[in-house]
Amino acid sequence: MKKYGCLAVAVIGLILFLIFRTTPTVSDLIIDILYVHQISWLLVISTLVMTFISFYKADGAGYDESPWVAPAIAAVVLGIVWFVWLGIQDPIKMAALSDHTMYEDQNVSLVTQNEIRPYPYAIAAANIATAKYDGTTAAGDLDYVQDRWTASIDPNSFWVQLYRPTQGIFVMNNDYSVTPAIQPFTFSEKGILWNHAKSLIRSHEYFVEFSDVIYVRQGDGRYLAVTTLIKRAGFARYPYIYGVAVVSSEGLIEILPQSVAEADLRLQGIALVPFDFETARTEAYGWRNGVLNGIFDRTTRLTVHVSQVNAENASPFHLKSTAGNLWYTTLSPLGSSTESITTIAMSDSHDINGPVKIWRTEQTQSLPGTDFLASLIESAPNHLNLVWFHGGDKCGNAALLEMVPVVRQEAGGPKLYFMGYVSAVNVSSNVRFYSVIDPESRVVYEDLPSFEYVNRWLRGEYELNPVNENSVTIDPTTSQCLSPDLAQESDQVLIEYLRKITDELERRLQR
Repeated sequence: MKKYGCLAVAVIGLILFLIFRTTPTVSDLIIDILYVHQISWLLVISTLVMTFISFYKADGAGYDESPWVAPAIAAVVLGIVWFVWLGIQDPIKMAALSDHTMYEDQNVSLVTQNEIRPYPYAIAAANIATAKYDGTTAAGDLDYVQDRWTASIDPNSFWVQLYRPTQGIFVMNNDYSVTPAIQPFTFSEKGILWNHAKSLIRSHEYFVEFSDVIYVRQGDGRYLAVTTLIKRAGFARYPYIYGVAVVSSEGLIEILPQSVAEADLRLQGIALVPFDFETARTEAYGWRNGVLNGIFDRTTRLTVHVSQVNAENASPFHLKSTAGNLWYTTLSPLGSSTESITTIAMSDSHDINGPVKIWRTEQTQSLPGTDFLASLIESAPNHLNLVWFHGGDKCGNAALLEMVPVVRQEAGGPKLYFMGYVSAVNVSSNVRFYSVIDPESRVVYEDLPSFEYVNRWLRGEYELNPVNENSVTIDPTTSQCLSPDLAQESDQVLIEYLRKITDELERRLQR
């Protein structure tokens, strides 16, 4: 009977596997075990098997009997090997990715820009959220595609996510209006079972990974879903771009090789190198001297720069340059991911195997991190009348949302600046003005009222002047403060209010 019971369990398991094998959770697990981290899983499973055998043989055996000792020792050794492998598998992968990426790091100049993204991620997200038209849909992830912020119209609750696909795309226009392009697809990035994008893709090409789906408008006004497929190679299991999947709203899939995708006019100017892959290969540059150097020396190691001001839309930034759409990635020394910037990586987002250009500061020099630069903008003489709104604040009339690198052609060559988007609060519905800072001299320049002014400055049509106390941007009477209910606040919050009040009084007395 036991034999038949085990056979029945095996058959049921096989049937369930065949039914659910393409669903996102099951397929992710299978791909991780059999394709991405085989060595790690093999060590884990072997350790568990040896542990089970050891307990099984020890059951009923006397203390002086030793059938359990050998598997117990094997389990301990395998566990130690697994623990060590966990520590070195990522360095091995990163060093291999570095070896298979083309870097240009000698005499590299910054690539100039002549226009900016009009609005940051946060403002696009706030405006697109207002376009929600029923209770079963919500905006998916935002992407900057074809010079517009877009988001898929996805199901937004568990039961709806079980069966409902993406209903179309929200598109934000330059006048802040949002247009819903209703075009139902056969899948959703938020689907749970067979209606997930992973299930659709993996029914055609199983052992692939992908992180994002973008929606590309065609000449007839309809959209195609596009995602870049990642595979793994070698003992190191380093990632590489295998191809590009193009999916129609009817569910028809084309899997295009790299060269075909790059030449496809339907995908012209689209980022075929995805955000996550760009992040990995720019950080892999820090492993160019090998695994041991990266682990023990660490002087060349880099990490993508992170900051509070860019928390919603972190580097790499997909920006339009004079050489086309590029990824600009700000990089920091290892251990200083928020404090300083030493490297800007640039690569053509459409050229899959193109070079990653590495621009670096002088060997012993660095630039301030973007949170520090944001603080300089907030404390500039022409901004003293503003009450800056931060995450936990209840009062403010302006918020600095995002700091992106902008490169301007000047007499001495390409010059790096950072530009911040300043928004109204408490809801970031629009850009009040744009603020530019020189990270090297730390000079804050006069505010620009619209993105057209920024573009004209980038093109060299006029110069900016450093700010002074007479260049007031916003009338201080516009300050928006929420009156707190003091009885509901904690002692710590009340003390913080008192500190802010005394600081402000001292500042006024010093005038």
